[in-house]
Amino acid sequence: MQVKRKLSYIQFKVSFLIENFSQKIFVSTEC
Repeated sequence: MQVKRKLSYIQFKVSFLIENFSQKIFVSTEC
């Protein structure tokens, strides 16, 4: 149970980082 929670948390952080990163790239390419 604990491991599953940690995995989902990591997945959430990773997806958040990827979204943030892709937005930065999008903005930089817009310029």
